[in-house]
Amino acid sequence: MEFNDVIKNRRITREFSNKEVDYKDIEAIIEAGTFAPSNNYLRQWDFVVIDDETTKSIISKCVANYSANPNEPRNPYEDMCKYAFPRQRSMIGEAKYLILPVIGENNLFKATSNFQLMHYADTWCVIGNMFLSATDLGLECSMHVPSREEEKQIFNLIKCKSGYVIPCIIGIGYPGDNAYYPKEVEFDKNRIHKNRW
Repeated sequence: MEFNDVIKNRRITREFSNKEVDYKDIEAIIEAGTFAPSNNYLRQWDFVVIDDETTKSIISKCVANYSANPNEPRNPYEDMCKYAFPRQRSMIGEAKYLILPVIGENNLFKATSNFQLMHYADTWCVIGNMFLSATDLGLECSMHVPSREEEKQIFNLIKCKSGYVIPCIIGIGYPGDNAYYPKEVEFDKNRIHKNRW
C-alpha cells in the first residue's frame, strides 16, 4: 500500500472478527512504533503483548461499563460516542491481541510545562506509527485510554511495578463484518495559518 493510502485508510475499529493474526505482524507493528521520535534518544518504551483469552477477558472487565446517550446523534462526535462507548469492553475482549505501551510516569501528573510532557508526547508518536503499520498489514486497531482506577487494576493483573503508566490499551485484529465507522468531519484547510494566526 502506498504511504498516503496507508494514512488515509487508517481507522479505529470497535468490532473484530475471529480471524487469526500472525504474531510476526504484531512484532512488526511494535517495531514500527519504535522508529518514532524519542525525545531523549533513549527509546524507553516497554510493551506488554496479551493474547491469552482469560487475561483479555479480565482486562475488559477492568474497564468501566460506559453507556451511550439514547438520543439521536446531532454531530459526528455524538455518533461516535453512541457507537463506541458501549463497546469499550467488548472491543478489548474481541481483539486478537492487546498491546499495552508502558512508560515511566516521572512527573507526568505534576507537569507544569510542555517539556515535562515530552516522553508522554513521543509515546503517542509511537502509537501513531503502530496504527499506520497495522493498516499497512490489513489490520485495524481499537484504542481505550484507561482511567487511573482501570490502570491500577490492569497493573495488578500484569504485575507491573509502580511508577509507570499505560497511555492506552491497543486492540489489534481484523475488522468484523459489521464494523461501523462513524463519519468524520473533513479538515478545514482554512485552519492552516501562515506566519501568524
